[in-house]
Amino acid sequence: MSVQRIEHPLGESYLYTPLACAARPCPLIVVSHTRGRTAADFAASPFVKLYSDAFLARGFAVLISNDAGPRTWGAALGYLGQVHAQVVRRFAWNTRTYAFGLSMGGLAALRSALGGPYPVSGVALLDAHVSLDAALRDPGDASRQNEVAQAYGLANVQTALPPRSDPLELIHDQPDLPVLIAGSPDDGAVPFAANGLALFTQSQSTQSPSAERRLLTLSGPHLGGSHFAPAVVSALADFFAEQERRLLARAKRR
Repeated sequence: MSVQRIEHPLGESYLYTPLACAARPCPLIVVSHTRGRTAADFAASPFVKLYSDAFLARGFAVLISNDAGPRTWGAALGYLGQVHAQVVRRFAWNTRTYAFGLSMGGLAALRSALGGPYPVSGVALLDAHVSLDAALRDPGDASRQNEVAQAYGLANVQTALPPRSDPLELIHDQPDLPVLIAGSPDDGAVPFAANGLALFTQSQSTQSPSAERRLLTLSGPHLGGSHFAPAVVSALADFFAEQERRLLARAKRR
């Protein structure tokens, strides 16, 4: 495996490339971090490493994205596009990109897939925020409200969000997008009913018959230890591997 730092004025990201990419072009998974963290924090995290190692073992290159800072709440699509453009020139890329978002990173992962700067072939979410409106309007965390307002250039928390910015609404525009949602009803930080479960429920009404929309209901607190258990890590990594196999098979039939 090789590791490369991807420089950017708004914070460096980290690209991990498996040895498999030397033999054949590889797909890429972009990992978006939690609130208050950076790509450097995630690169040093033994918990995040469990996921990145599982992705690498399945033949994916992994980009741990800085998402332009610790509290950008999915607003950094320009950063994602610029870093992605650098990254795909650094290894043998097979033109397919996937997204994995944890907590706040769910917004970056989904927004990149729903009209973002590059095509995304599948998304996995762990304890993720998916409703930008809920993050902005929920008075249970005033600092979060202010962070979201600042990230999107809003005058205050009562100001309307920019049009077509909330993934919970945009999911209807992408009926073919494969999505795996993993979360816990016990999550006190990111309410599951208003986020992961709401996304799964809403997407059921408009998804394509061939689309993969999967719900993995966990237990325990927000990003608790059980959410990094081997079975959970394998489930998310296998989801990406399954999507990649399907796309490869489809390409061969053409």
